[in-house]
Amino acid sequence: MTAVHLNHPGTQTPPAVPASTVAATNNTGVPCLVQISGGTVSVVSVGGVALSVLSACVFVPAGGTVALTYAVAPTWVWYGLA
Repeated sequence: MTAVHLNHPGTQTPPAVPASTVAATNNTGVPCLVQISGGTVSVVSVGGVALSVLSACVFVPAGGTVALTYAVAPTWVWYGLA
């Protein structure tokens, strides 16, 4: 088994949480783990695919999109991976 080592370039400057159902694009130049918390979220989609997680960390590739469907906006923190 081969170990995988990721360089963690740290917290990235994220886009603002967009309006409900509107996708945000990962323009950081690196793939990111996006930590979503708070709010009232009913759907999290990455690349147009709805996920079964609602308040967690989701992987968003560089250039990929993430969209949230919510009644009350959550907050998010983006962590870069390289």
